[in-house]
Amino acid sequence: MKENLVERLLIYWLIIGFLIAFSQQSNAQNYFFDHSGVASGLAQSTIFAIQQDSYDYIWLGTRAGVSRFDGNNYINYTVEDGIAQNGVRIIFRDKNDNLWFGHSGGGISIFDGKNFRVFSPSNSFFKSDITAILSDNNGALWITSELEGVIRIKEISKSLSDSKYELYFGGDLSDRVYSAYKGKDGALYFITDAYIKTYIPEKNSFEIFFKEGMPTFYQITCIYEDQKENLWLGTLNGGLYRYNKVN
Repeated sequence: MKENLVERLLIYWLIIGFLIAFSQQSNAQNYFFDHSGVASGLAQSTIFAIQQDSYDYIWLGTRAGVSRFDGNNYINYTVEDGIAQNGVRIIFRDKNDNLWFGHSGGGISIFDGKNFRVFSPSNSFFKSDITAILSDNNGALWITSELEGVIRIKEISKSLSDSKYELYFGGDLSDRVYSAYKGKDGALYFITDAYIKTYIPEKNSFEIFFKEGMPTFYQITCIYEDQKENLWLGTLNGGLYRYNKVN
């Protein structure tokens, strides 16, 4: 009797232990997502860009302007608050914690932590969408456009027209610049309709970035450098490529 009782108790505790382990494993595989839309306070449900500021607010570029999320609520900003017309496609945070917004139709806006202002109106300098904003290791600001090339702002003033800048259009770059990326070594990559181009500071010009095995038929759409300095290239309909700098 004692042996049967011990066996039953052992089986009982084994079953309890299995159920506890299974329950913990099941709970570990549950993922929870919050969904936000117009009903939650967003001005528009299409999101082009996401950026976090120095106060941990989340900024979202939408077709209707820009929205700020504090963890609970959304505040929406439009032309009435001082930004340029049309939707916000790009958000960039500079070294001074200013937020730069690149708009559909070419507008550029700035938020200095307190106020918005238009740096360049839509359909003025650029008439096509802003596709990227970044800064290089020398402090210059680069702004790329979908159809009208790139500008490098050497000295930033109150507006683009008052700033000291240089325009790169066509030539060894391209008119169509779909994105830009700064590598960990400071190299600038520009994704164009004519391959990836890199900026050569010594020559103030651009060269094609091409390595054996890179796609030539498919349009490259994005680029990213991981912690091991591998370059990942996303393409349109051609999948994903990885370039290992070591090998």
